[in-house]
Amino acid sequence: MAETVPDPHRGIAIRLSGSGGDGIISAGEILAGAAARAGWAVGGWRETPTEVSGGHAGFTLRLGAGRVLAPPDRLDWVIDLGTGTAGRHAADLGGSGLLLHESGGLKPELPGGITAIGLPFEAIARSETGNGRSRNAVALGTAAAILGIPAELPAELAAIRYGWSGAAGEGGRRALRAGHALALERLGPSRLPAAPAGGAAGQVLLSGNEAVARGAVAAGCRRFYGYPITPATEILERLAVELPRRGGSALSVEDELAALAMCLGSSFAGDKAMTATSGPGFSLMAELLGLAAAAEIPVVVVDVQRAGPCTGLPTRTEQGDLLAAVFGGHGDFPRIVVAPIDVADAFHQTVHAFNLAERWQVPVILLSDQDLAQRLQTVPEPDDGTVAIVERTREAPGDGAFRRYAPAPDGVSPMPPPGTPGRCWRASGQEHDESGLPSADPENHVRMMRRRAAKLDGIPDDACGAETFGAPAAETLVLGWGSTYGAVREAVERLCAAGTPVRGIYPKRLWPYPARRLEPEVARARRVVVPEASAGGGWARLVEMHHGVRAIRVARFDGRPFRPGDLADRIEEIALRGR
Repeated sequence: MAETVPDPHRGIAIRLSGSGGDGIISAGEILAGAAARAGWAVGGWRETPTEVSGGHAGFTLRLGAGRVLAPPDRLDWVIDLGTGTAGRHAADLGGSGLLLHESGGLKPELPGGITAIGLPFEAIARSETGNGRSRNAVALGTAAAILGIPAELPAELAAIRYGWSGAAGEGGRRALRAGHALALERLGPSRLPAAPAGGAAGQVLLSGNEAVARGAVAAGCRRFYGYPITPATEILERLAVELPRRGGSALSVEDELAALAMCLGSSFAGDKAMTATSGPGFSLMAELLGLAAAAEIPVVVVDVQRAGPCTGLPTRTEQGDLLAAVFGGHGDFPRIVVAPIDVADAFHQTVHAFNLAERWQVPVILLSDQDLAQRLQTVPEPDDGTVAIVERTREAPGDGAFRRYAPAPDGVSPMPPPGTPGRCWRASGQEHDESGLPSADPENHVRMMRRRAAKLDGIPDDACGAETFGAPAAETLVLGWGSTYGAVREAVERLCAAGTPVRGIYPKRLWPYPARRLEPEVARARRVVVPEASAGGGWARLVEMHHGVRAIRVARFDGRPFRPGDLADRIEEIALRGR
């Protein structure tokens, strides 16, 4: 089918591309699902236009025999439905590979080594369905044939996704099968190795947002309030289906302030509650985060970061909200910040976020981003029954007057639900005494500030969930966080295999900063490399602040995720320069 069979060790990569409105993302997600059902380990990355209509849309699919950690360095195939846009993929094809483009468009000018073939996607769609807009189904069938996937797999998933039924559904199936047959006719049978036997056993295909939603349900969340905002909206959509099945509710409310305020009300009443937003909405929540800390009400806030500032690039990724999560808000108040490293971890860190909120009665912020949130990965099926769940302390012993904010060894007092006889209490953002009554007494304020701050002192550093990899004795340490993990891990493993020792560590709890856990790692390194999808380098600043070292930043903030090859080149340059 192609002149060169892709190296199965680095995986197989294909991209569907076109304009916004061509159905590229849905076709790509269906293709990812079909590949997973065929037995491949899958990673899928979407590129969505910021425009309501038009602009460039793309879906990049990487298949492997094992875990797919990161986007591919280069592509093997591109199917482009755009008009005059096919040439934009030349750099990603890396001087080789196959480009299939709409034969009705302009012939792309490409460097030598790339084979370009025009195919009549739109004409076939019109012939089979009477609608040229169905050409994404034709392209889907073509892509499945290239990957050696039987047409029935994507057809079955497409019927579910698009609600195919009747004559329209049959037309869609014909278009998909016609695209599959077209590839076999023009390109020949697939020459790819077969998907590994049992490669997807026990695996499901999830996005980061879906994993967060599933983690919230597993943790016992029963109330979700949110305002739709890219790229966090899928969490609201998923929980709107799941929570009512479990006696809970998910509401789309008027703005982000209302969302967090309603979460605090539900948590005060005794239910676990969560909201999810992106940078602009998170900024609006700053005052209410302070209320959660002052009134000591557990709550989980998910910030799915996007490229900023302000409205920024809503459909692109960035890690620019870290310092806002750690320090944002007026006055000094405790909060905990966690960050999952991949889709599987998004489930577990969401459960962990609820456990931390309930245990310490503080707001917990879970930092995701567009890359992680909308990425697709095959992951082990999350098992609700195996996760440990922490509940808040509700029983208040004794017969005397209840003092909600009385001193406690760890700073955490019982939180009985409203209406408990003899255990009424006030939750206020105004400074208060031990019973919850407002107090302007200076000594009381000092006691309460110290009491709240002491909670963070009780959280052990060794509970930060740090993921370590690479060569243990290497002098070059890569210290990162969040969604860059996959690309960094693959880069580090490549370098170690090639004889350049590097080690990496990724803590999952970012605040309180796990200084005692990370200090030995940093102390024995000669070079500390900090990769971050951020212009300001918030993580590098925290590393320097706590360890007194100079962090060597590797930054990317063009809205795209890191690629392993680019990182490997940069880290190798730093490692060799220091010898």
